[in-house]
Amino acid sequence: MANTRSVLIAEDSEFISDILQDIFREMGFKIAGVVTSGEEVVRMYERMKPDLISMDILMPGMDGLTAMEKIREMDEGIPIIVISALMQNRLKARAKELGAVDFIEKPFNIEDVEAAVEKTGLL
Repeated sequence: MANTRSVLIAEDSEFISDILQDIFREMGFKIAGVVTSGEEVVRMYERMKPDLISMDILMPGMDGLTAMEKIREMDEGIPIIVISALMQNRLKARAKELGAVDFIEKPFNIEDVEAAVEKTGLL
């Protein structure tokens, strides 16, 4: 498919990242990359320019919110879906300020991810 959308997955749990890869592939996305830290997601975004980012908040090194800040300096419009076990109101508020399209709390199911991706307009 010439118009295949790509997703960059930032997730430090291999188990969760495997599930996300399966879900995104099922929705027709190409996996642009899977990274486990904020530093990596910023570098990979710069190189790959995916259509969507799935962002965990708690990762080793740079956290997901700091990575979102850095990505927003490069691209204000890239859709970012936050998927995290840590969904405190202040973190959600900060992610919303940074333009998160949606928030998915772990554990999640395929319907949660599909609903979030629909909000991006990429499906």
